[in-house]
Amino acid sequence: MRIILETAAFERTWKQLSEEQLLALEEYVKQAKQMDGEKDVRKHWQANLEFHLFLCSLCGNSFIYRSLEQALKFCSRGAAQFFNEKWAHDQATDEHEALVAAIRSGDQESANKILYHDIYAMKNQLLGLE
Repeated sequence: MRIILETAAFERTWKQLSEEQLLALEEYVKQAKQMDGEKDVRKHWQANLEFHLFLCSLCGNSFIYRSLEQALKFCSRGAAQFFNEKWAHDQATDEHEALVAAIRSGDQESANKILYHDIYAMKNQLLGLE
């Protein structure tokens, strides 16, 4: 569900991102990186939710936003396992940072791939595919 919602929202958002919105995305990444030393699942999951929901909100479609919000709430059940694995490999904020960098550089193809991978990372890790 997330892949459909987030990639659809991103497609709508891609061409209209302002400098102010990019700076806001970078601020989300910066705040998450500041938590890298902390191993508080709730804080990291909240930062992850806020990043994805903010990115989705930029498309201006409240139905997509509410649907994503519900999907992310459902995903919170696997957050502890997901973040423990990410922390073991020092990767807690890598994909969000790479996504914002790809957006800023105008590389839509890379941005789409990074977003796709970030969304699927939790599923793959929980199923032992990563």
